[in-house]
Amino acid sequence: MPNYNHGHYLAEVLESMLAQLPYFDEIIVVDDASTDNSVEILEKYAEKYPLITLVRNEKNLGAVPALQKGLERARGSYVFLPSADDKILPGFFKKSTDLLKQYPEAGLCCCDSFTLSEATGLRTVNRRGLSETPCYIPPDRLAGIMREKIVFLSGFGSILKKSELLKTGLFPELKWSSDRIYVSMIALRAGLCCVPEPLVVWFSTAKSYAAQGVGRRGEHEKILESVFELLKQPQYSDVLEKFKKSCVLASLHLAGLRVMAANARFRDYLSPNLVRLVLWDEFKNSVSGYAPEAVKKIYRGLCGRPGA
Repeated sequence: MPNYNHGHYLAEVLESMLAQLPYFDEIIVVDDASTDNSVEILEKYAEKYPLITLVRNEKNLGAVPALQKGLERARGSYVFLPSADDKILPGFFKKSTDLLKQYPEAGLCCCDSFTLSEATGLRTVNRRGLSETPCYIPPDRLAGIMREKIVFLSGFGSILKKSELLKTGLFPELKWSSDRIYVSMIALRAGLCCVPEPLVVWFSTAKSYAAQGVGRRGEHEKILESVFELLKQPQYSDVLEKFKKSCVLASLHLAGLRVMAANARFRDYLSPNLVRLVLWDEFKNSVSGYAPEAVKKIYRGLCGRPGA
């Protein structure tokens, strides 16, 4: 878990994980040169709980390099990479690891989640829509699901097989888009397990690393160009066509579509189905801003995405 000046969240996230022992072996926190009281809090927890290791960066390196430091120290066969402001709900580790033991071929196990909005205080449910029951989804079947609808995969709420993650790498050059790419790559290589239950809480704030990055349009589009260039590198040739045929890149939304269309080198990622998925998603999001709440609830119910 990387941390930078999130001292006011640390007790809650650590307690939410410690309450789920013995379903994991260690907690490694990489403090990225925080200037608040984070280190003081972390040292107290590390002293009380020997399974907690604190790694301190002398200077701020960024979230993904901090994760890389933690990954290098991790001893287990599986890793979970939460943010310091996430909350892990009861049952997350047990249900995820039980499913991974049942399907050792899977590259990861993901669950549904809640989003807690800083602006409104509202908590909403995010359904991945992969299955109605806990299961393993092999790569070809996952690709078929992705051709029908946008599936958002990320490190959030996902326990990853360490060997598969080491094979892909963390892609620090992709910054806030890195986990979406390495998790998608792992899933399309090895398949995934899915627990269709919200077992983690993501704190949504305009100040977050990802929100600020995506908000800088020019910089974000440069990152997306790097995504498309990376996938064309020889070491990822085994998943390039899977990325194209599955339309997983539709999860990059309109920004991704703009970059693909604007650069001739990336137009081979485009397909009528990918364009359809992105534009339909944009239309739904636009209309939802004007739809009455009663209509939204009916729609979420029909889609299996009940409100909070």
